[in-house]
Amino acid sequence: MKRSMYTSLVLASLAAPMPTMADSLTDAITGGKTSGDFRLRYEEVDQDNTLKNASALTLRTRLGYTTAELEGFSATVEMEDVRIVGGQDSYTVGPAGFKVGEHSVVADPEVTELDQGFVKYKKGMFTAKVGRQVITYDGHRFVGHVGWRQDRQTFDAARFDLKPMEGVSLSYAYLDQRNRIFAEAADFDSKDHLLNAAIDTPIGKLVVYSYMLEVDNGTDNARDTVGASLSGGVDVGKAKLLYTVELASQEF
Repeated sequence: MKRSMYTSLVLASLAAPMPTMADSLTDAITGGKTSGDFRLRYEEVDQDNTLKNASALTLRTRLGYTTAELEGFSATVEMEDVRIVGGQDSYTVGPAGFKVGEHSVVADPEVTELDQGFVKYKKGMFTAKVGRQVITYDGHRFVGHVGWRQDRQTFDAARFDLKPMEGVSLSYAYLDQRNRIFAEAADFDSKDHLLNAAIDTPIGKLVVYSYMLEVDNGTDNARDTVGASLSGGVDVGKAKLLYTVELASQEF
């Protein structure tokens, strides 16, 4: 009786449809998450210059989708659109060629573009992202997304992050293109190398970095920044004193 029951269970398992890689891929694609945000922004500029004062009312729409993970892999696609609202377009965006020389600058051009589109792999202490993506380091002082503008800055890049132990983070990124805040016509091809290492110490967070930037236009225009920072805090009675010390050297 037991042998017969065992045989029946085996036959039932063999008869049941087994999940395939195609099924898993379909589940990963359809089982993801959508995202979206809308930002209405007004800016007015009154400068003491020969240009007319500027005013801009723009709406940024950002819609995205991130798949579920499959064997550590996932993918993200995010579109961005910026539109002038109510005819409030009395401003100049020089690099985008919008009303050049007429008004003071408000760097929010109309644009519809791929904001992010990357494949991500994550396993344990290692993470890799390849494609168009947001990259920020530390306080955005040298590398950031300029998020206060409507068309934020992203990069066509390959980024690799490693956390070998608690309190230690290592990061390297190679940038092939800088997608700047002035719409696609003003983007730069580049050959940039970014290295960043962060270590938690008893007196604060120590960051050592090297950002080697070069616009890919056939000229000698390398700009290399090497530096280190230490930031932390100490309790002073019921208050906390925060501190940051940073030293950097930049070569052109």
